[in-house]
Order: sequence, then structure tokens, then C-alpha cells
Amino acid sequence: GNMIESKAKDIMTKARTRLVTGYPFFGNVAMRLKLIEDKTIETMATNGKVVKYNPSWVESLLLSEVVATLSHEILHVTNGHHLRMGARNHVLWNTSTDFSINAILDKEGFDLPEGALLDPVYGNKCAEDIYAILFEEYEEAKEEASNSESSNESEEGETSEGSGQSPSQDNSGEEEDG
Repeated sequence: GNMIESKAKDIMTKARTRLVTGYPFFGNVAMRLKLIEDKTIETMATNGKVVKYNPSWVESLLLSEVVATLSHEILHVTNGHHLRMGARNHVLWNTSTDFSINAILDKEGFDLPEGALLDPVYGNKCAEDIYAILFEEYEEAKEEASNSESSNESEEGETSEGSGQSPSQDNSGEEEDG
């Protein structure tokens, strides 16, 4: 193999060692995941068998932040997040699982890097519960966007804003189409 280890690989190996010595649960899983340098990914990612990391990003962090991020990837694996996604929106599911994981890591005193998804609102919620909240917000935002583009359909008469209709002239109840 290559005699000269890259700086990033060295950092990742140190981070893994720190988990093995300080957090046996994480360390045990970390030892079973192959660490692979990959410049095409933004930060770090896992498929449950390998952890890919962007070397420049890893080198820009404190070791404690790399440890936290590696632990983050491990929790995706141990929590079976790829198995639990089902037919959900992939991006929203990922965001939900990140919020759920980071709340755990933060509470355990891990040093999450800047920009990590963390919100006290999601404190003890599982990914599925967080997803339900995010999905509702996403649907509402999508609906608002389409309402401002075309003003022909107001969904179930929730608002008459921007719907171009005067509020319920007939008393036939809610519109069910749309």
C-alpha cells in the first residue's frame, strides 16, 4: 500500500480510536465500517458498510468534531435509518434522522461541528415524529407557493387569501376536490 497516509485518513483513524477507547458502543461499530476518502461528498456519509469522508472537510475540523461526526454516521447505521425510510421523501427523512441523532449526541456532550442540524424542539423525538412535523411544514410551504403562482384552487377552504374567491358565497360546505 501507500507509505504516506493522507492527513485526513490519519485524523479519521484517530477519531475512530478515540471512540474505541472512550465510547465502546460507538467504537465497536466504527471498527466494522471501512473508512473511505471521497472528494465528491460534502462532509461524511455512510451506507451501513463504509463511511465516506471529504478529506478537506475533515482537515478543517477539530478532532473532537470529527469524532462527533463519525458518531453521527454510526447512529444512522445502528438506528437502521435506511431501513426505516420506507416511501418517505429522502431529503426530508435524512433531515429528520439528523435532527434526532444530533439531539442525542449533543446531550451526550459530543462536540458537533458548526452547521449541524440541532433544534431543542426535537429533543426526545424519534425520526418518524420529526418527519411528520417537517413533512407538514413542507406540504404547507409547497401549497403556499402554488397558491401564489396560480390563484384558482384553495384547498378545503382553509384560507381565502390569494384564492381569488370571496369567502363561501354558497353554503354547500367544503370543497373536496383538488
